[in-house]
Amino acid sequence: MEPDFNSLRDKAAIVGIGEIPFVKGDSGKSPWAMGLEACYRAVQDAGLSVQDIDGIMEPLIGAAVEDFRQNWDLPDIKFVARFTGGGAAQISQMLGAVLAVTSGLCKYAVCHFAWKGGSTQRISRGIGSPDLMIAMSGIQLGSFIHKTSNWNLPFGDVGPGSMYSPWARYYMEHHGLKREHLGMIAVACRKHAQLNDIAIRKKPMTLEDYMAMPILMDPFCLYDFSQETDGAGAFVVTTAERARDLKQKPVYIMGVAEGKPPGGNDIANRDAPYLRQDAAHRFPYYLDTGHKWAFPRAYEMAGIKPADLDFAQIYDGFTYIFYVQVPALMQIPLEETGNFIADGAIELGGRLPCNTHGGLLSQGHCWGVHHIIEAVRQLRGTAGPSQVKDAEIGAVTGTGDSGDGSVAFLRR
Repeated sequence: MEPDFNSLRDKAAIVGIGEIPFVKGDSGKSPWAMGLEACYRAVQDAGLSVQDIDGIMEPLIGAAVEDFRQNWDLPDIKFVARFTGGGAAQISQMLGAVLAVTSGLCKYAVCHFAWKGGSTQRISRGIGSPDLMIAMSGIQLGSFIHKTSNWNLPFGDVGPGSMYSPWARYYMEHHGLKREHLGMIAVACRKHAQLNDIAIRKKPMTLEDYMAMPILMDPFCLYDFSQETDGAGAFVVTTAERARDLKQKPVYIMGVAEGKPPGGNDIANRDAPYLRQDAAHRFPYYLDTGHKWAFPRAYEMAGIKPADLDFAQIYDGFTYIFYVQVPALMQIPLEETGNFIADGAIELGGRLPCNTHGGLLSQGHCWGVHHIIEAVRQLRGTAGPSQVKDAEIGAVTGTGDSGDGSVAFLRR
């Protein structure tokens, strides 16, 4: 019998959030120290004690269960799980937490991510840079490292910029994407970052400024790239019943789903005979990211439609990544995406304000956890100058470099 995920609608809630300020350079703290600090702040925000935490949703990078045991002296950790998927993984953590608390495996689950992207884990130095490989050596990325070392690096594909730029150019040639569309996304995020005290990049920018920037990797200029920062964020999930008795207004999880592309839109390990040989090419699968499967499932679980959304926090590792998620989120044809984001539609005051904290493009890059934190603030009504008036329902999306996709629909 197929599991009834729709029965989980509104059965769990986010009750605490925590973050530490972004640092453009080196924060001087390890990922696990930053992760523990963000988690502690999330637990305090919920009005809980660290002794109440009995579920740990481990990230690829940050505090592991051993760090919690040694530093928090937790009496009984009932459930632990680790999540992959890059920038899609923080919503996957949320999904895992929903399943854990509603099934009774644990009562209070903490989810988090920490990233030294401004210092020792800088992606711009190249996927194969020694400091990045050392920093990530404890992560279960053997297949990823094998693929990038053998099929990406020798051909100049050394980082996300060189990986995504051909895809963006392909969308320009075949699906109506224009540089102006990417510029509108960058401008919207920059405007919102100016209202955010912890945002890294606040200098005012117009579409004309964007268009005048030199091309770094066709069609990307500097403003298409997200910020490289040290930082961490966390949130606590429990059942809706328990949430009603806690310190903060509950933010209910209406629908949440993840998806992964079949075969892969990344380079496959051709040495493995059990893999499909046609999976060794990216472009046959360039449209089939995990969002293709995640978004319909999450919409069905939430019981809503795009018109019900008051805002969206869309994963924006590059402007292009934001752009290609819009059709699945808004259920519109790909070729209509440019028209949807035009004329300030995604800015505060527009029909669907997006990335109201500045996003990865202007606030800071800590994968997807701060998109979730911002969505919670919006639904609590505590987002300050960036508050969307009368916000009741919002979307948060996540994207991983290997085609992973995730989405959550939240309500107040």
